[in-house]
Amino acid sequence: MEAGSSRHMGCDGSIHCVSPEKAIMELVGVSYEYYDRFKALEEVDLTLQEGVKMAIVGANGSGKSTLLQVMAGILFPKKGRVLFRKRPVSETSLRDPGFRHFFRSRVGYVFQDPDVQLFCPTVMEELMFGPLQLGLPHEEARSRSEEILEMLSLEGLAQRPTYMLSGGEKKKVAVASVLTMNPELLLLDEPTNGLDPRTQSFLVDLIFSLHEVGKTIVIATHDLSLVMELHAKVAVLTEDHRIHKVGDTEEIIEDEALLLKANLIHEHTHRHDGEKHSHLHGHFLFHRHTH
Repeated sequence: MEAGSSRHMGCDGSIHCVSPEKAIMELVGVSYEYYDRFKALEEVDLTLQEGVKMAIVGANGSGKSTLLQVMAGILFPKKGRVLFRKRPVSETSLRDPGFRHFFRSRVGYVFQDPDVQLFCPTVMEELMFGPLQLGLPHEEARSRSEEILEMLSLEGLAQRPTYMLSGGEKKKVAVASVLTMNPELLLLDEPTNGLDPRTQSFLVDLIFSLHEVGKTIVIATHDLSLVMELHAKVAVLTEDHRIHKVGDTEEIIEDEALLLKANLIHEHTHRHDGEKHSHLHGHFLFHRHTH
């Protein structure tokens, strides 16, 4: 894995300095089935280093969202272990108030569909909800929320009902509601899916900014263009629900056999002037032609 940053949002006494190349989360032999019948993850091993940007890539149905929800302590594996800072994450450990506060204050998860995540009457209440649940005083929760609203240029929406927001605004508010808890690890499920180009660009810039100040960031996506833009470490989930390979962006992008196996690109064949042509095609910045 790539070396992490040496700090989280500065080292000013309120936030902790961190050590580079330190594992923040480990998944060991993780398997998960829905209703004990439908396989979603199979023997997944993954070590996430502190300060890394990582993309979990795979086709629809490969298990990306399930993997992120296991990492977020929303789902719990039927087999295997999840460790956060060497401490087990399980239904049992999260019943302990001390560990629950420790984990929930450090790991933030943004759902693919913001409508699943947003439930408070107004945007301001949505942003304050997490900090208040963590026991922060009301004034500190409000101060944090106002700071994040300003950072994301959402000040004018503070008193707006969340159901009256556009799709892009809902996504920004969903991200903002997690950032008010100042997590060390941020998990983003298909963060740019269904967004207009301007909002996509905004979120990519935000991911870079958060990474630069020391956040560990994991995104789940099938969009290889986004992966190339983020220049992240990449873990490839294939359709057998296993992580087949972890590597640098260039290493993964150049492995066309792997991308075909993972159903991230496909071979398209057509005829032109009587000659058969084929090229690899997918959610990608470019495709290569062969004759």
